[in-house]
Amino acid sequence: MASTWGGAATQSGNDGLSTHFIAHNPGVFSVLFHLSLGEEIVITDGANQAKSYHVARIWTVNDSGIDIATGEDTWDLITGSNNGEAVALQTCIDDSTNLIVFAN
Repeated sequence: MASTWGGAATQSGNDGLSTHFIAHNPGVFSVLFHLSLGEEIVITDGANQAKSYHVARIWTVNDSGIDIATGEDTWDLITGSNNGEAVALQTCIDDSTNLIVFAN
């Protein structure tokens, strides 16, 4: 099971807001490690309405949202709600690094 942590508190799929989801690895979000750019993700909300998104970006961050590879601060992209209709999916790699998959 995944939970919302940032962005819009309730993911609706049609409100134009982005939602940040977190879940465990190993666990339900282990599948994130097998996604690639452009791949489709289907998220079903509490009303059983499905919404398709496509992976636009995949990166690794520290616990402050800093991209490990580039040093870019991606906190607002991960946790903000004003990134358009999108989802940021987050799972841990280890105690201090996280995998982020952003799809819109």
